[in-house]
Amino acid sequence: MVWLSLGNAFFWIPAFAGMTIFRGMTAWRRLVSVLCADFFRNRGAVHNPFALGGLAGAASRTLPLFSDLENVLMKRALSLVVALAFVLVAGCQSEPVDDGGSPMIRTLSAAIANAPLDVCVNGQLSIMDIDTGARTAHSEADTQRFEMATGPTGTPCDQTTPVTGLENIDLTPERFSTVVILPDGVSAIQLADDNTPLPAGEAKIRVINMCEDCENVTVTDQDDNVLFTNVAFNNVAEFGYENFAAGTYDFIIKLPDAESTGRIIEGFVIEEGTTYTIFVFGRMDGDAAAFNFTVIEDLRVGIETTSG
Repeated sequence: MVWLSLGNAFFWIPAFAGMTIFRGMTAWRRLVSVLCADFFRNRGAVHNPFALGGLAGAASRTLPLFSDLENVLMKRALSLVVALAFVLVAGCQSEPVDDGGSPMIRTLSAAIANAPLDVCVNGQLSIMDIDTGARTAHSEADTQRFEMATGPTGTPCDQTTPVTGLENIDLTPERFSTVVILPDGVSAIQLADDNTPLPAGEAKIRVINMCEDCENVTVTDQDDNVLFTNVAFNNVAEFGYENFAAGTYDFIIKLPDAESTGRIIEGFVIEEGTTYTIFVFGRMDGDAAAFNFTVIEDLRVGIETTSG
């Protein structure tokens, strides 16, 4: 009898489950058809299908296909479906809005104090071991917040010093800019990087003077043509771009009170459709970081198109 009872159980349980599944599929098809009929009768509620009362109404017209036990189970299942639907709708409504892009920011270090530095942004380690004169590539930044802090290499972010000067940083989406850490290592400025296309055969160059004990610098080419005159230390107003013909240059940095002929970078190729920065940093007295300069490629902006 036990084996017979077990045999009956092994037969009837799958059979009951199969019939329930089959009838459930039939009911779900009916539920969907009723909902669709309700939808076409009332298109005005397309943005809020629950406002139709269609799900509850359709369920009430579907549940008679089931037994009392199945009705209870189906009601619980429908409650779960409704709850899940509301969760999904809430999740969709909380999706962040696509603002079309992120600000593109790089870091350029003129820091002498405590160099090399670790740099934290918004409480997270962003740059490790950046030395005087070094730079990063442009990378995406948060559109809402940019809080920089620095410390000697190995300093945890919660022990770094907040950087001043960036309280009103421009975080416009898709805007390219450079954050320059000043010689003190705990203050900075933001400079816009020009990414507009250029006329054929032309490039753009700017000079950033971050030589702490250089009152101003002048830049000439190999033929002693003055390219930039008396660019003052940390004077943002004088750090703008100028247009130049593409070609090969010897850049010479001259100081007004220097007896030497200046510092030279020979044979630097300036390509059309590209922007560059001549970055002057360090100190003339050489106590910490020696005076130096480098030419940095900012952006390949391309050649402007003309309508024919």
